[in-house]
Amino acid sequence: MMKRTRIVKLLIVFLIALSISYQVDDGNSQANAAPQTPSQAYVQKMGKGWNVFNTYDSFRTDDLALSDETSWGQPQVTQELILSAKAKGFDSIRIPMTAYTRYTLGADGHYVIHSEWLAKYKQVVDWAVDADLYVMINLHHDSWTWLSNWDGNKASEEYKRYVDLWRQLANHFKNEPEQVMFETMNEPYFENDTGTITKQDKLDMINQAAYDVIRSSGGNNATRMIVIPTYSTSADMDKANASYHFIAGLNDPNLIATVHFYSDWVFSGNLGRTGFDEKLYDGVQDTPRSNIDQMFNTVNHALISKGIGVVIGEYGCYPLMMARRKCSQVKNGNILNI
Repeated sequence: MMKRTRIVKLLIVFLIALSISYQVDDGNSQANAAPQTPSQAYVQKMGKGWNVFNTYDSFRTDDLALSDETSWGQPQVTQELILSAKAKGFDSIRIPMTAYTRYTLGADGHYVIHSEWLAKYKQVVDWAVDADLYVMINLHHDSWTWLSNWDGNKASEEYKRYVDLWRQLANHFKNEPEQVMFETMNEPYFENDTGTITKQDKLDMINQAAYDVIRSSGGNNATRMIVIPTYSTSADMDKANASYHFIAGLNDPNLIATVHFYSDWVFSGNLGRTGFDEKLYDGVQDTPRSNIDQMFNTVNHALISKGIGVVIGEYGCYPLMMARRKCSQVKNGNILNI
C-alpha cells in the first residue's frame, strides 16, 4: 500500500524554490531587509521546477532486467523531453533516482551502483545542464525500501550501503558545474527509535555521512549545494527547527533545506474535500488554505528568516480541473499554476 501511495504521489508532484522575498502574515519584514545568503540566492535562481517522476526512481523486483525508467509506465527520458521542460519555462529539474535493485555487493564488501544505469542517469543530468537548468540529484525510494530499517549503528549494512552509494554518486558527479546539487535522501524516515537513538538522530547521522562524503570527494563538491531534508520532509515546526539546528551546526553557507507539502491528502488527492476553504476534517477549523499559510509561515520562521534557502521538493493536487483551479490560488503564484 505504501508503494502504491508513493507512486500516486509522484504522478502529481512539482518542485518550487522558495525565495527570501516571501511575505509572512504577521508583517515581519526582517527577512526581506537582510542580505541574501548564498543558499537563498541559489534557491531564487532555481525558479520554477519539475520532477522527472516515475522514471529513474521507478523499479521492479520481479524482473530486474526490466527495471529501467519505464518500470512504472512512463516513457524513456529523452533529450527532447528535457528541452521541452525548458521551453515551457522551467528553470530547474529534480531527477529522482532509486539505487535499490541497481547495485551489487562487491567482493571487497562495498556496494556499487551498476555502471550502465549510472551512465544513463548521468546522460540525463548532462542534458539538463546543457539546457541551462538547475539539477537536483538524490537517492529516492531507497528511503523506504531499505534505509528505514536502519538501527542507528554505523556498522550495520544499511549505513555502509548508504555511504557507499553516496561515495560513488559524489565521485561520479564531482566535476559537474555548480548548478547541479545533491539531495541526501528523499522523504527519509525510520521505523523506530533505537534505545536512546531517536529517529531524528538517525536522520542527522545519515545527513552528516552524505555531507562528509560529498565535501571530501574533490572537484566542485567542496562548495556544491547540498539539499538537507527535514525528517520525512515534513513542514511541521519541530522538524523544521531540527533541520535548522543541524544545518547551522555545519557552519556551511552552501546548504539548502527541503520540505514536501501536499496540503493534506484528503484535498490534494481529491478524497472527499475539494474546496480550497472547506474544512479538511469534521470538527476542525483547518482548511487547505489555512494549512498552506501555516506551512509557509513555519518554514519562514524556522529557516528562511535565519538565512537558510528552502526548496519545496514536492507538492501537488490531484490533476482534475477543480484541483487545478484550487492550486492556482495558492499564495499568489508562489506555487505553480497547474
